[in-house]
Amino acid sequence: RGARTTAPRHAPFHPISDMHQLPSVLVVSFSLLSPAPRAPWRRTPPAAAAVMAEPERLVDDGGVLKRQLCAAPTGGRTPEFGAVVKILYTCGFENGTLIDAKHRAEPFQFQLNAGIVVDGLERGVESMVEGERAQFTCSPEWAYGAVEAGDLLPAESTLVYEVELLEWRDGPPVEQSAMDLRAYRAHMEGRPVAEGRTEAYGWVESGEELSLTFRLEEGLRSRDIGCDFQPRALRVQAGGAVLASGELRGKVRTDECYWIIEEE
Repeated sequence: RGARTTAPRHAPFHPISDMHQLPSVLVVSFSLLSPAPRAPWRRTPPAAAAVMAEPERLVDDGGVLKRQLCAAPTGGRTPEFGAVVKILYTCGFENGTLIDAKHRAEPFQFQLNAGIVVDGLERGVESMVEGERAQFTCSPEWAYGAVEAGDLLPAESTLVYEVELLEWRDGPPVEQSAMDLRAYRAHMEGRPVAEGRTEAYGWVESGEELSLTFRLEEGLRSRDIGCDFQPRALRVQAGGAVLASGELRGKVRTDECYWIIEEE
């Protein structure tokens, strides 16, 4: 059972009477202006001394794998939606053969979320901070798929990018982000686009709506709940304890954010 409401930015809101005893699950939902199937919170950059020994899956199907080559500086931030990024990179096959080394020393600049580069490279750069170097292995679905270019690029090729993010800055508004066909199909079929769980919360993305689920201690009432939605950040409190607080990966519509209470 639960109640549902929307909340203007920074306004306190209480969807259930303060006399109502809270069940054990709080669901916080917000509407994304820049939806993408990935964890809702920005990835915390690893400490400067830590380099990934095992590849990290950047997408649920494992089609984009990241291996860190040079650790990210502490305190760096990953690029915003639509950011203009400047990188050095090479592209090749899994056997080490390079097919593009033009930008090994000559910086390449492009805007994220504008359909300029293949999805796998874009997902990889989105996960980086300035000064970080990483290798991304992209399955054909996340590279050029069935596209071929003579003997240089056979169809259904898995590509390996080695990338260094030099810098990024806020970019101009993205007129129309590239359509994610798998996300669109999942949304039309009523299935989650992506989902996952951390120690603090579970999350499910369905189209443009992203929901976080928190377990609550017994005895809490609705007056003990506080949610502060901001365009790029969220803070959730319960009983004086902060359940989650941080910067979001994308921008949200603050006037379409709400929380509901459900029985587990």
